[in-house]
Amino acid sequence: MHYTSIVPCNATSAAIIQASLEVSTQELATSGAAYWASAACLYSSNSTLMDQAWKTWVRINNYGYIPSAGAGIFFLAAFGLSFLFHAYQLIRSRRWLYICTEVGLVLELWGWGTRYHAADDITTGYVFQLAGLTCAPTMFATNIYCLFTQFAATQDPAVLHGLGARKTQRWLIIVEVLTIAVQVGGASLAATAGGRSLFNIGCNIMLAGIILQLVLTVVFLAAVVAYFTRLRRATDERVLNVRNRIGFLFWGIVVMDALIIIRGAYRTAELTGGIWGPIATSQVALILGDAIPMLLVAYGLNATHTMWTVVPFERAKEHESMDISLVRRQTSNGSLEKTEAAY
Repeated sequence: MHYTSIVPCNATSAAIIQASLEVSTQELATSGAAYWASAACLYSSNSTLMDQAWKTWVRINNYGYIPSAGAGIFFLAAFGLSFLFHAYQLIRSRRWLYICTEVGLVLELWGWGTRYHAADDITTGYVFQLAGLTCAPTMFATNIYCLFTQFAATQDPAVLHGLGARKTQRWLIIVEVLTIAVQVGGASLAATAGGRSLFNIGCNIMLAGIILQLVLTVVFLAAVVAYFTRLRRATDERVLNVRNRIGFLFWGIVVMDALIIIRGAYRTAELTGGIWGPIATSQVALILGDAIPMLLVAYGLNATHTMWTVVPFERAKEHESMDISLVRRQTSNGSLEKTEAAY
Protein backbone atom coordinates (compact mmCIF):
# COMPACT_ATOMS: atom_id res chain seq x y z
CA MET A 1 0.00 0.00 0.00
CA HIS A 2 1.51 3.33 -1.07
CA TYR A 3 0.09 6.16 1.07
CA THR A 4 -0.41 9.63 -0.35
CA SER A 5 -0.88 13.01 1.28
CA ILE A 6 -2.58 16.27 0.39
CA VAL A 7 0.53 18.17 1.53
CA PRO A 8 4.12 17.94 0.23
CA CYS A 9 7.06 16.63 2.22
CA ASN A 10 8.94 19.85 2.95
CA ALA A 11 10.57 21.69 5.85
CA THR A 12 7.17 22.43 7.42
CA SER A 13 6.16 18.76 7.33
CA ALA A 14 9.54 17.78 8.78
CA ALA A 15 9.10 20.26 11.64
CA ILE A 16 5.62 18.89 12.43
CA ILE A 17 7.01 15.35 12.48
CA GLN A 18 9.88 16.37 14.75
CA ALA A 19 7.44 17.98 17.17
CA SER A 20 5.19 14.91 17.06
CA LEU A 21 7.94 12.69 18.45
CA GLU A 22 7.59 14.46 21.80
CA VAL A 23 3.77 14.28 21.91
CA SER A 24 1.80 11.50 23.66
CA THR A 25 0.15 8.95 21.41
CA GLN A 26 -3.35 9.95 22.56
CA GLU A 27 -2.77 13.59 21.64
CA LEU A 28 -1.07 12.60 18.42
CA ALA A 29 -4.04 10.46 17.34
CA THR A 30 -6.22 13.55 17.08
CA SER A 31 -3.70 15.69 15.20
CA GLY A 32 -4.67 16.19 11.58
CA ALA A 33 -1.46 18.07 10.86
CA ALA A 34 0.72 15.20 12.10
CA TYR A 35 -1.36 12.74 10.09
CA TRP A 36 -0.84 14.48 6.76
CA ALA A 37 2.78 15.49 7.46
CA SER A 38 3.83 11.94 8.33
CA ALA A 39 1.93 10.52 5.33
CA ALA A 40 3.74 13.01 3.07
CA CYS A 41 7.21 11.95 4.23
CA LEU A 42 6.80 8.17 4.44
CA TYR A 43 8.84 7.72 1.28
CA SER A 44 11.26 10.63 1.71
CA SER A 45 14.74 10.31 0.24
CA ASN A 46 16.03 11.47 3.64
CA SER A 47 16.29 8.17 5.55
CA THR A 48 16.20 9.85 8.99
CA LEU A 49 13.07 11.82 8.13
CA MET A 50 11.48 8.71 6.61
CA ASP A 51 12.10 6.71 9.82
CA GLN A 52 10.62 9.51 11.93
CA ALA A 53 7.61 9.74 9.61
CA TRP A 54 6.95 5.99 9.92
CA LYS A 55 7.22 6.15 13.72
CA THR A 56 4.66 8.94 13.75
CA TRP A 57 2.47 7.16 11.19
CA VAL A 58 2.08 3.92 13.14
CA ARG A 59 1.36 5.83 16.35
CA ILE A 60 -1.27 8.02 14.76
CA ASN A 61 -3.23 5.11 13.22
CA ASN A 62 -4.51 3.49 16.46
CA TYR A 63 -2.67 0.18 16.15
CA GLY A 64 0.58 1.71 17.32
CA TYR A 65 2.44 -0.75 15.09
CA ILE A 66 2.10 -2.34 11.67
CA PRO A 67 0.10 -5.57 12.10
CA SER A 68 2.05 -8.66 11.10
CA ALA A 69 0.85 -10.24 7.86
CA GLY A 70 2.50 -13.51 8.92
CA ALA A 71 0.54 -13.59 12.19
CA GLY A 72 -2.62 -12.82 10.24
CA ILE A 73 -2.06 -15.75 7.88
CA PHE A 74 -1.20 -18.15 10.70
CA PHE A 75 -4.25 -17.36 12.83
CA LEU A 76 -6.57 -17.31 9.82
CA ALA A 77 -5.38 -20.82 8.94
CA ALA A 78 -5.46 -22.08 12.54
CA PHE A 79 -8.92 -20.73 13.39
CA GLY A 80 -10.19 -21.75 9.96
CA LEU A 81 -9.13 -25.36 10.51
CA SER A 82 -10.91 -25.44 13.87
CA PHE A 83 -13.99 -23.91 12.20
CA LEU A 84 -14.11 -26.76 9.65
CA PHE A 85 -13.65 -29.38 12.37
CA HIS A 86 -16.44 -27.82 14.43
CA ALA A 87 -18.69 -27.76 11.36
CA TYR A 88 -18.16 -31.51 10.96
CA GLN A 89 -18.85 -32.10 14.67
CA LEU A 90 -21.94 -29.89 14.57
CA ILE A 91 -23.49 -31.80 11.67
CA ARG A 92 -22.44 -35.20 12.97
CA SER A 93 -23.64 -34.70 16.55
CA ARG A 94 -26.63 -32.42 15.83
CA ARG A 95 -25.79 -30.47 18.98
CA TRP A 96 -27.03 -27.21 17.52
CA LEU A 97 -26.01 -25.08 20.51
CA TYR A 98 -22.46 -25.54 19.26
CA ILE A 99 -23.31 -23.05 16.52
CA CYS A 100 -22.16 -20.51 19.13
CA THR A 101 -18.60 -21.77 18.72
CA GLU A 102 -18.89 -21.41 14.96
CA VAL A 103 -20.09 -17.81 15.38
CA GLY A 104 -17.14 -17.15 17.69
CA LEU A 105 -14.73 -18.58 15.12
CA VAL A 106 -16.29 -16.42 12.38
CA LEU A 107 -15.61 -13.38 14.56
CA GLU A 108 -12.01 -14.52 15.09
CA LEU A 109 -11.57 -15.01 11.35
CA TRP A 110 -13.10 -11.60 10.70
CA GLY A 111 -10.79 -9.98 13.23
CA TRP A 112 -7.63 -11.63 11.92
CA GLY A 113 -8.67 -11.10 8.32
CA THR A 114 -9.02 -7.40 9.07
CA ARG A 115 -5.61 -7.36 10.73
CA TYR A 116 -4.07 -9.13 7.74
CA HIS A 117 -5.50 -6.43 5.47
CA ALA A 118 -4.22 -3.75 7.87
CA ALA A 119 -0.69 -5.06 7.37
CA ASP A 120 -0.99 -3.57 3.88
CA ASP A 121 -3.11 -0.57 4.84
CA ILE A 122 -2.76 0.51 8.47
CA THR A 123 -5.48 3.16 8.12
CA THR A 124 -8.30 0.61 7.93
CA GLY A 125 -10.12 -1.83 10.19
CA TYR A 126 -8.86 -1.05 13.69
CA VAL A 127 -12.27 -0.76 15.35
CA PHE A 128 -13.71 -3.73 13.43
CA GLN A 129 -10.90 -6.10 14.41
CA LEU A 130 -11.18 -4.86 18.01
CA ALA A 131 -14.92 -5.55 18.03
CA GLY A 132 -14.57 -9.00 16.47
CA LEU A 133 -11.76 -10.22 18.70
CA THR A 134 -13.43 -8.74 21.80
CA CYS A 135 -16.80 -10.45 21.27
CA ALA A 136 -15.65 -13.86 19.97
CA PRO A 137 -14.72 -15.42 23.37
CA THR A 138 -18.24 -14.90 24.73
CA MET A 139 -19.43 -17.44 22.17
CA PHE A 140 -16.78 -19.95 23.27
CA ALA A 141 -17.73 -19.45 26.93
CA THR A 142 -21.39 -20.18 26.14
CA ASN A 143 -20.52 -23.62 24.81
CA ILE A 144 -18.25 -24.37 27.77
CA TYR A 145 -21.25 -23.73 30.03
CA CYS A 146 -23.41 -25.99 27.86
CA LEU A 147 -20.75 -28.70 27.90
CA PHE A 148 -20.72 -28.75 31.68
CA THR A 149 -24.50 -28.67 32.17
CA GLN A 150 -25.11 -31.36 29.53
CA PHE A 151 -22.68 -33.63 31.36
CA ALA A 152 -24.24 -32.80 34.74
CA ALA A 153 -27.63 -33.82 33.33
CA THR A 154 -26.31 -37.38 32.93
CA GLN A 155 -25.26 -37.64 36.58
CA ASP A 156 -27.06 -37.76 39.92
CA PRO A 157 -29.08 -34.50 40.24
CA ALA A 158 -28.26 -34.42 43.97
CA VAL A 159 -24.66 -33.48 43.13
CA LEU A 160 -25.92 -30.08 41.93
CA HIS A 161 -27.56 -29.55 45.34
CA GLY A 162 -31.08 -29.28 43.96
CA LEU A 163 -30.24 -26.88 41.13
CA GLY A 164 -31.14 -28.78 37.97
CA ALA A 165 -28.79 -28.95 34.99
CA ARG A 166 -31.28 -27.25 32.68
CA LYS A 167 -31.92 -24.44 35.15
CA THR A 168 -28.18 -23.97 35.62
CA GLN A 169 -27.65 -23.84 31.87
CA ARG A 170 -30.51 -21.39 31.43
CA TRP A 171 -29.13 -18.93 33.99
CA LEU A 172 -25.58 -19.19 32.69
CA ILE A 173 -26.74 -18.49 29.15
CA ILE A 174 -28.94 -15.57 30.27
CA VAL A 175 -26.00 -13.88 31.98
CA GLU A 176 -23.69 -14.68 29.07
CA VAL A 177 -26.18 -13.20 26.59
CA LEU A 178 -26.20 -10.08 28.74
CA THR A 179 -22.40 -9.81 28.52
CA ILE A 180 -22.60 -10.36 24.76
CA ALA A 181 -25.23 -7.64 24.40
CA VAL A 182 -23.13 -5.17 26.40
CA GLN A 183 -19.97 -5.93 24.41
CA VAL A 184 -21.71 -5.84 21.04
CA GLY A 185 -23.44 -2.59 21.99
CA GLY A 186 -20.14 -1.02 22.98
CA ALA A 187 -18.41 -2.31 19.85
CA SER A 188 -21.19 -0.99 17.63
CA LEU A 189 -21.02 2.43 19.26
CA ALA A 190 -17.24 2.55 18.89
CA ALA A 191 -17.41 1.41 15.26
CA THR A 192 -19.95 4.07 14.27
CA ALA A 193 -18.69 6.88 16.51
CA GLY A 194 -18.18 10.18 14.79
CA GLY A 195 -15.79 11.53 17.40
CA ARG A 196 -13.37 10.56 20.13
CA SER A 197 -15.91 11.07 22.93
CA LEU A 198 -18.41 8.51 21.60
CA PHE A 199 -15.57 6.17 20.68
CA ASN A 200 -14.30 6.23 24.28
CA ILE A 201 -17.83 5.62 25.57
CA GLY A 202 -18.12 2.59 23.28
CA CYS A 203 -14.79 1.23 24.54
CA ASN A 204 -15.88 1.72 28.16
CA ILE A 205 -19.10 -0.18 27.50
CA MET A 206 -17.07 -3.03 25.97
CA LEU A 207 -14.87 -2.96 29.06
CA ALA A 208 -17.93 -3.28 31.33
CA GLY A 209 -19.09 -6.32 29.32
CA ILE A 210 -15.64 -7.91 29.54
CA ILE A 211 -15.46 -7.39 33.31
CA LEU A 212 -18.95 -8.90 33.72
CA GLN A 213 -17.90 -11.92 31.67
CA LEU A 214 -14.66 -12.21 33.65
CA VAL A 215 -16.58 -12.31 36.93
CA LEU A 216 -19.02 -14.90 35.55
CA THR A 217 -16.12 -17.06 34.31
CA VAL A 218 -14.38 -17.02 37.69
CA VAL A 219 -17.62 -17.94 39.50
CA PHE A 220 -18.32 -20.69 36.97
CA LEU A 221 -14.82 -22.14 37.39
CA ALA A 222 -15.24 -22.27 41.17
CA ALA A 223 -18.63 -23.99 40.73
CA VAL A 224 -17.16 -26.56 38.31
CA VAL A 225 -14.36 -27.45 40.72
CA ALA A 226 -16.85 -27.78 43.59
CA TYR A 227 -19.19 -29.94 41.49
CA PHE A 228 -16.53 -32.39 40.33
CA THR A 229 -15.07 -32.57 43.85
CA ARG A 230 -18.47 -33.68 45.15
CA LEU A 231 -18.81 -36.09 42.21
CA ARG A 232 -15.44 -37.66 43.03
CA ARG A 233 -16.42 -38.17 46.67
CA ALA A 234 -19.71 -39.76 45.61
CA THR A 235 -18.15 -42.12 43.05
CA ASP A 236 -14.48 -42.98 42.68
CA GLU A 237 -11.29 -41.28 43.85
CA ARG A 238 -9.76 -41.83 40.38
CA VAL A 239 -12.67 -40.32 38.48
CA LEU A 240 -10.75 -37.08 37.81
CA ASN A 241 -7.73 -38.81 36.32
CA VAL A 242 -7.09 -37.18 32.94
CA ARG A 243 -7.09 -40.62 31.28
CA ASN A 244 -10.65 -41.12 32.49
CA ARG A 245 -13.44 -39.72 30.30
CA ILE A 246 -14.84 -37.67 33.18
CA GLY A 247 -11.37 -36.51 34.20
CA PHE A 248 -10.58 -35.45 30.64
CA LEU A 249 -13.82 -33.44 30.54
CA PHE A 250 -13.12 -31.85 33.93
CA TRP A 251 -9.56 -30.79 33.16
CA GLY A 252 -10.60 -29.64 29.70
CA ILE A 253 -13.23 -27.31 31.17
CA VAL A 254 -10.82 -26.05 33.84
CA VAL A 255 -8.06 -25.28 31.31
CA MET A 256 -10.43 -23.60 28.83
CA ASP A 257 -12.03 -21.52 31.57
CA ALA A 258 -8.60 -20.50 32.87
CA LEU A 259 -7.59 -19.41 29.36
CA ILE A 260 -10.73 -17.28 29.06
CA ILE A 261 -9.87 -15.68 32.41
CA ILE A 262 -6.35 -14.90 31.15
CA ARG A 263 -7.79 -13.37 28.01
CA GLY A 264 -10.36 -11.39 30.03
CA ALA A 265 -7.61 -10.04 32.29
CA TYR A 266 -5.62 -8.97 29.23
CA ARG A 267 -8.59 -7.18 27.60
CA THR A 268 -9.50 -5.51 30.89
CA ALA A 269 -5.96 -4.18 31.29
CA GLU A 270 -5.90 -3.15 27.62
CA LEU A 271 -9.12 -1.14 27.65
CA THR A 272 -8.48 0.25 31.13
CA GLY A 273 -5.20 1.71 29.90
CA GLY A 274 -6.91 3.14 26.81
CA ILE A 275 -6.47 2.18 23.18
CA TRP A 276 -3.31 4.28 23.03
CA GLY A 277 -1.81 2.71 26.15
CA PRO A 278 1.27 0.47 26.19
CA ILE A 279 -0.76 -2.78 26.27
CA ALA A 280 -3.14 -1.83 23.47
CA THR A 281 -0.26 -0.77 21.23
CA SER A 282 1.72 -4.00 21.71
CA GLN A 283 1.22 -6.71 19.09
CA VAL A 284 3.07 -9.28 21.23
CA ALA A 285 0.64 -8.63 24.10
CA LEU A 286 -2.33 -9.22 21.79
CA ILE A 287 -0.93 -12.51 20.53
CA LEU A 288 0.04 -13.81 23.98
CA GLY A 289 -2.97 -12.43 25.85
CA ASP A 290 -5.76 -13.04 23.34
CA ALA A 291 -4.90 -14.94 20.16
CA ILE A 292 -3.08 -17.95 21.60
CA PRO A 293 -5.47 -18.48 24.56
CA MET A 294 -8.52 -18.31 22.27
CA LEU A 295 -6.93 -20.63 19.71
CA LEU A 296 -6.32 -23.18 22.49
CA VAL A 297 -9.93 -22.78 23.66
CA ALA A 298 -11.23 -23.37 20.11
CA TYR A 299 -9.29 -26.62 19.81
CA GLY A 300 -10.14 -27.51 23.40
CA LEU A 301 -13.82 -27.36 22.44
CA ASN A 302 -13.00 -29.65 19.51
CA ALA A 303 -11.31 -32.13 21.84
CA THR A 304 -14.01 -32.07 24.55
CA HIS A 305 -16.98 -31.97 22.18
CA THR A 306 -20.10 -33.60 23.59
CA MET A 307 -20.09 -36.27 20.88
CA TRP A 308 -17.06 -37.77 22.65
CA THR A 309 -17.44 -36.68 26.28
CA VAL A 310 -21.18 -36.47 27.01
CA VAL A 311 -23.02 -38.68 24.51
CA PRO A 312 -21.58 -41.95 25.95
CA PHE A 313 -23.00 -41.04 29.39
CA GLU A 314 -26.35 -40.11 27.85
CA ARG A 315 -26.51 -43.48 26.08
CA ALA A 316 -25.59 -45.28 29.29
CA LYS A 317 -28.33 -43.43 31.14
CA GLU A 318 -30.87 -44.31 28.44
CA HIS A 319 -29.91 -47.99 28.62
CA GLU A 320 -30.12 -47.91 32.40
CA SER A 321 -33.64 -46.42 32.25
CA MET A 322 -34.68 -49.04 29.69
CA ASP A 323 -33.37 -51.86 31.85
CA ILE A 324 -35.22 -50.54 34.89
CA SER A 325 -38.51 -50.23 32.98
CA LEU A 326 -38.17 -53.77 31.61
CA VAL A 327 -37.48 -55.28 35.02
CA ARG A 328 -40.44 -53.48 36.57
CA ARG A 329 -42.86 -54.84 33.94
CA GLN A 330 -42.91 -58.32 35.39
CA THR A 331 -46.00 -60.42 34.63
CA SER A 332 -46.76 -64.13 34.68
CA ASN A 333 -44.11 -64.65 31.97
CA GLY A 334 -41.72 -62.12 33.57
CA SER A 335 -38.73 -64.45 33.11
CA LEU A 336 -38.66 -63.53 29.41
CA GLU A 337 -38.62 -59.80 30.23
CA LYS A 338 -35.85 -60.31 32.76
CA THR A 339 -33.84 -62.03 30.08
CA GLU A 340 -34.38 -59.02 27.76
CA ALA A 341 -33.39 -56.65 30.52
CA ALA A 342 -30.17 -58.57 31.21
CA TYR A 343 -29.39 -58.56 27.53
